[in-house]
Amino acid sequence: SRLEATVKERPDDPQPHFFIGEILRVQGRTSDAVRAYQSALRRDGDFVPALLALADSLVELNNGAVSPEATRLFAKAYELDESQVRAGMWAAMGAAQAGDQEKAEQAMRYIYSRLPEDDPRRERFAPMIEAIGQSGTDEARPE
Repeated sequence: SRLEATVKERPDDPQPHFFIGEILRVQGRTSDAVRAYQSALRRDGDFVPALLALADSLVELNNGAVSPEATRLFAKAYELDESQVRAGMWAAMGAAQAGDQEKAEQAMRYIYSRLPEDDPRRERFAPMIEAIGQSGTDEARPE
């Protein structure tokens, strides 16, 4: 009820809508959470927490498949905040699931290139890039 009051007090603030979505999602009401995240994004289309939460919820509702809409949301979140590596990876997976292996490989290579040399996630990228880019050439391996 506090969040609902905050929504009325600050109608342009995406945060209360986002937090309502978080509560609904924890309660297992993912479809209702989706509407709350969408409401947050109507107030601020660049609100990264809502972009991520909405994309995650859409994947959940789609039995783990990354729909074009979820792919777009993940890609936008990564574009706005490159520290959201997971979002970039999910966007690449969405492109791969949609059959666009070239776009998926390019996205993975871009993310890989932006990671610091000592980032432990780099080790996971080589096999993922290779799996996506099964083109039979050495180009599929990160340098």
